[in-house]
Amino acid sequence: MREEKIIQKLLEHDKRFDAHDKRFDNHDRRFDEHDKRFDAHDRRFDAHDKRFDNHDRRFDEHDKRFDLIDQKIDNLSQAQDRIIIKLISVDTDVKELKEKSKKLDMFDTLLEGQDKMIRILERVDQERVFTNQRLEKIVLNKRAV
Repeated sequence: MREEKIIQKLLEHDKRFDAHDKRFDNHDRRFDEHDKRFDAHDRRFDAHDKRFDNHDRRFDEHDKRFDLIDQKIDNLSQAQDRIIIKLISVDTDVKELKEKSKKLDMFDTLLEGQDKMIRILERVDQERVFTNQRLEKIVLNKRAV
């Protein structure tokens, strides 16, 4: 009888073990389903990582383009500064030229006045020569008479 009790106990334990095995199998099946879902999530994360890498690469390209544009803007700003300095210099030169032109205009006016005086003096000189010749003729005619 003792043997039967042992066998009975072993059978009970076998049933318990079978029940535990079923639970373990059920858990294994659920774990496998979770693993599949985790694998699907991993694949999605990998796809997202690839997209992020693509975006990072594009952002790096854009950064390079922005750096080039910034450099061009700096160059243009420096050129603009040089142009402004040159413009100020040219403006100063133009003002100086205007002042010189005014002085030359005044000098031209002065010279025109002197030219008029010289013409008047030449006429007076010519008239004096003719007047002297006429006086000489008159004096010669009076002596001859």
